[in-house]
Amino acid sequence: MWHKVKATLYKDIKELFRNMTLLTSVLVPLLLAWMFRFSNSDVTSTAETAELYDRIMLIQFYIVYAITLMSVLSFNITLSMAEENEKKAYAHFIYNEKDYQATIWSKVILYSVVSIVILTIVMMIFMPDVSLGIYDYIGLVCLFILFILLGVSMGLISKNVSQTSVYIIPFMIFIVMTPMGEVVLGANNEFFLSIAWVNILYLNM
Repeated sequence: MWHKVKATLYKDIKELFRNMTLLTSVLVPLLLAWMFRFSNSDVTSTAETAELYDRIMLIQFYIVYAITLMSVLSFNITLSMAEENEKKAYAHFIYNEKDYQATIWSKVILYSVVSIVILTIVMMIFMPDVSLGIYDYIGLVCLFILFILLGVSMGLISKNVSQTSVYIIPFMIFIVMTPMGEVVLGANNEFFLSIAWVNILYLNM
């Protein structure tokens, strides 16, 4: 099966550079990380504001991390699989399970590697203002795996490209916006706390 994965992977790599939607989604987290990091470069972190400054930087990092998982990992897997579904390319997979698995593995491998590269650059941009412990990294890895499963699941049920936004947007609002809720509403706001407790991204913070 793996030679089929390699062949499909080569096709998906070419599609990544041809499709501006996929390529743009890869660049957005980098631009956002750069904007967040250097918008705070002129802020002086004093002894009184050090804790608040570190918390804001951590929130910004998690926002970029969540956007990377959604836009680069889940969205691209879902979108590329939906395009295949729209072209009816999966019709013959009913009779060929290995081809079906090879296509899914190809997309998971490609966008996982791309996401890891993007996240590495993002962490380099935010360091040393953001320091993570071993449990933080374990949580981030678990989130990474969860978003892979989320992307594949939505890709399997998306019959066309237009449906991908319907499935992605609710998760984007819920998962990505929860860290921003602390800044806008305050950490002790009842509405914010009511949605934050079920958001595993925020619990990881």
